[in-house]
Amino acid sequence: MPPPGFFRDTGGMLADIDEIVEALRSGECIAIGHSDAGVRQRFLARIERSLSGLGREVITIDLNGITSGHQIAGRFVEAVLPFLDPEELGDILEALPGRGRLDVEVLAALLLLPERVAESRGRRVIAVLDGFEAIEMSTGFAGLGAVRDALEARSRTTYLFAGNRRVPTLFARRGSPLHGIARSIDRDSPAESRRAPATGPPPPTRVPVTGDPLASALIAWASPPPVKSREKAESPRDAWRRLLEEEEAARRWLDANFDEPDDDDRGDRRRRRRR
Repeated sequence: MPPPGFFRDTGGMLADIDEIVEALRSGECIAIGHSDAGVRQRFLARIERSLSGLGREVITIDLNGITSGHQIAGRFVEAVLPFLDPEELGDILEALPGRGRLDVEVLAALLLLPERVAESRGRRVIAVLDGFEAIEMSTGFAGLGAVRDALEARSRTTYLFAGNRRVPTLFARRGSPLHGIARSIDRDSPAESRRAPATGPPPPTRVPVTGDPLASALIAWASPPPVKSREKAESPRDAWRRLLEEEEAARRWLDANFDEPDDDDRGDRRRRRRR
């Protein structure tokens, strides 16, 4: 179960909604990324309900699946039509392309349409741009510069940029025109995988079990000693007992696997010792 105040969907999205809502309410722009559009949209719906409950006007501009500049323009106009009269959009409608690439100046004007809504309503507006990666794909690097110019000109509008995992990197990567304009949140990985690894002593080295007592004793001697707590430290008496047992086991193995030396061998050994 996710912690209280958090939301996690099947895609592994885990975020403190209250923290994001408070940041948007205070005027801070946010960029979030998740590769599953369904998970992302359910997450955005929760944020929208919270903002609406705080008295903020929320305008959602759905750019998912957009492949051309004139489609981007159509989605912006469609999103603000419930708030603005067509006469107020006359200058923008005349500049919209019938097909093909969207002029960056027109894009900047479209991005400021939520600002017009805020002025006409006399209240702050939160603009949610879902599928924001479509702007970069359709307008390129110059389009990102237009986004930056529009955000610098805003006064009563806060933007929530959402899309695939590339969207947060557009605002976090140095050298990008959007660097630092919005706080980046990447929620594509399960929260468990983002946890820092647990610190502590390494697990003790396990001595492999073999049928050869001498080999086991040698392996145990060559292996680093296991890390033990002070409460479970081995006493000197236990350590000596263990060593004697290992020595006795090794001696029994030698007696069982090697023949006793005959009298001639014993005589040779005595002569070598005298020398």
